[in-house]
Amino acid sequence: MRGGVKGQANYLMQYVFKERVSKHYAKAQARASGYKDWHSIGKNLDIYSYATKNRYFDVWVNLGKYMKSQGIKSFDQLTPELIKDYLNSKLSEGVSKQTMQTTMSALEKLEIALNRHAEATNSHQRYSFQDALKEIRREVRQIKAEVKPRAYQNPQRIIENLKNPDHRTVAELQYHSGARIHEAVVIKPDQLKGYRKDVDGQTKGVVQIKGKGGKVRDLLVPVDTYNHVKKTIEQKGIWKVDQTSYRKALKEACLEVGEKPLGSHGLRWNYASERLNVYVEKYGSLERALAETSRDMGHDRADITLRYLKR
Repeated sequence: MRGGVKGQANYLMQYVFKERVSKHYAKAQARASGYKDWHSIGKNLDIYSYATKNRYFDVWVNLGKYMKSQGIKSFDQLTPELIKDYLNSKLSEGVSKQTMQTTMSALEKLEIALNRHAEATNSHQRYSFQDALKEIRREVRQIKAEVKPRAYQNPQRIIENLKNPDHRTVAELQYHSGARIHEAVVIKPDQLKGYRKDVDGQTKGVVQIKGKGGKVRDLLVPVDTYNHVKKTIEQKGIWKVDQTSYRKALKEACLEVGEKPLGSHGLRWNYASERLNVYVEKYGSLERALAETSRDMGHDRADITLRYLKR
């Protein structure tokens, strides 16, 4: 499939967006076709409102950016495994239950769009994300309406209990720089920007990443962590760690030290709290410290960062 992420998403949307069609009539037709429960009816309906279209389009674009970060350029190359990894990354970010439900509904419509595209282009490819969605849906049911603080009590001890050196490095990247999981598991050679002094006076390695909304920011990480990534890239051409195995190892390390597993995003919560203290000590202003911490975390608004700082 040609074009950028937004172009591909727009192209696929034509297969499921039905303008000037009655949703009530479509539901009646779905029931007449044998669909009985609300989930089956909803899954097999098209999109009839611009509001829903825009929400789902944003999800598809976000997925497309994640997809590209994993080295996949086209929506028609999507696999159930990548869909599952994407949804797990959203869970680890601590997004709300409602956001996860919207995301999964949007992915069900994407599955339909891809299959209709395959049929229209005489492709033999067929897409089914249902097993991945079913597995994640069980986890989403456990999410409480209110997002609770998810920082670890002793993140360094958890990291030290990770047996795989690459898993330890990913955890260190998240804990010391606030990296999101997909930013920490894939790093390319041109992202390494050498060394510089941080505001705390320590020399850090600089990893440049493009985060949400295409915003470029620098991750400042301990020199040893940076050098491990650098050495791996020199040997293999890229830094790449399997997300699923890392999450599993992190969970096991938490259990070993007696901490409740909070997902990889818990390390980002720790970073937010500790980074804020560094800036408060440096500038003596909570307002400026919050602004600087928000920038380091790649947030547009300080109130998003405040959610990480609640105790």
